[in-house]
Amino acid sequence: MLHGIGKSAKTDDRDALDARLLDCHDRIREMTALAQRLAKGPRPTDEEITEAAARVQRYFSRSLPLHVRDEEDSIRPRLAAASPAAQAALDRMTREHTEHEAHVASLVDACAELSRDASRWEARRDDIRTVADELERLFVAHLAEEEREVFPLLASLDEAARAAILDEMRARRDSEGGGGERRRGGGGGGGGGGGGRRAR
Repeated sequence: MLHGIGKSAKTDDRDALDARLLDCHDRIREMTALAQRLAKGPRPTDEEITEAAARVQRYFSRSLPLHVRDEEDSIRPRLAAASPAAQAALDRMTREHTEHEAHVASLVDACAELSRDASRWEARRDDIRTVADELERLFVAHLAEEEREVFPLLASLDEAARAAILDEMRARRDSEGGGGERRRGGGGGGGGGGGGRRAR
């Protein structure tokens, strides 16, 4: 009931860095949708509640901050140096990451409670629905802006810089034991912006 959220983006025609970043964005969309499904419709079973809540809590508390670090610690400084025209888009990216944090923290808190006690679903479903809907609204614009204005600028970086970004992304996930949920067959242990940002 709660698992059919979305499909992985095809990555055949993307280079490794673009594919990894876009996969992270796909994942955040899927996990936001899972949070929405958890809170809407008829009551799921206790097992479905605890499983879905644990997945959402784990993703937004562990994987999402890794992707924010990818963008701000690895991508932002290199693009700022290579493409001064990117500064406005990079500033907006960082500002929006900060704006997401309180909403992500609220979602993590509510889902952590449900992951421990499914009987709290009736008491917390409105909280989860409200914050998940708000995050969905914010992420629609945020992710699209990054994909339109930031990611294409990565083509201006030389091969060594792009490889270094990928290496740093992998190292973050290795140091975090994989960074939470992964797609089957590889791909992105990170989401698109916000939440618990100062794991940096």
